[in-house]
Order: sequence, then C-alpha cells, then structure tokens
Amino acid sequence: MPNWFSKFGEFNAVVPVPHYSKFFMIDEETNIKLTGIPYQILRRKDNGYSIIDFESTKFTLAKDTLLPFYKVQLNGYAMIAESIGLKPVRQIGLIHYKSQTDAIETTTDEFIKLVSHDNFLMGFGSNCIEIELKPDEVIRPLLRKVRELWELDEAPNEMNNCEDCGKLYSLIALLSHQ
Repeated sequence: MPNWFSKFGEFNAVVPVPHYSKFFMIDEETNIKLTGIPYQILRRKDNGYSIIDFESTKFTLAKDTLLPFYKVQLNGYAMIAESIGLKPVRQIGLIHYKSQTDAIETTTDEFIKLVSHDNFLMGFGSNCIEIELKPDEVIRPLLRKVRELWELDEAPNEMNNCEDCGKLYSLIALLSHQ
C-alpha cells in the first residue's frame, strides 16, 4: 500500500472490486436498485472494510461543494458492500490527487529524464479525507424520495430559485427548438 493510505488506518489486503453486475442491491423498502463501482475496497486489520474513492479535481476543504455528493456516493457504496457480504464497512473516504507540476524545480538534465517524445512523468500529491459513515441516514431518505417522485402522476412543479430545475427547463427549451 502507498504510504499515504496509512492516514486511513492499517490494512491486511486489497479486495478486488466486484464487477458492476455483482456490486448492487435492491432496497427492500423502495424496490430501487442501487449500484455503483468504488475505486478501492480494503480489508482492515480489525477485519472490517474501508471503501476509498479517488478524485483528481482541485480540492479545497473550505470550498469543496462536491463533498455532499461524495458523502452520498460513498455511503451508497458502503450500503451495497454490506448487502453483498463485505461487512462490516467501518470507514469510507476520499483521496484527492493533485499534480505537483508547479512545485517541480528541475535542471535541464533532470527535465530530460521526465519527458520523452511520446509521454512524460508527473508527480502527484494526495489529500485524504474520511467521510462520515451513515448509510441509513444518508441513503434511505434519498431512496424514499426517488420512490415518491417516481410514483407521481406528473412531474413536480419547479421550486423557486432551484438551480437544477433551471438547468432542466433550459435543456428542454433547447431540445424543443431543434
């Protein structure tokens, strides 16, 4: 394991991520299929599992508007993992990788070692973030809401100042003019 994974604890093994045709669950309450593919599943020394996702987007903890999405995604993976027998999931997390090109101070000779006619080498730094593990609190309400919306006879009215509603209506308008 790379050294930076130690921020998540101690591990015994890398678990092969099941094929997407096996990494899913059907929620009994809502009859909704939940599926996805995590980047990494690790067997912990305490005999639990950690599920880690990798991202290469620019990360700033104070400004990261994507963290709520990662929280849903990783809690969904945890729920699926436990439903297929990978339990207990004890931890979920995210590793942001950032290229270190701006920090490289190289001489011409060093630079030549990094670049060839068809590729180049680039260093990456990592930032590990543990995400709160609460699949029942995070995923179950979303599954219920999806079921509720699915069972409506008509699409719900747009909400005032809803950014997603605005994007949807803009897309519909664009497609209707084609």
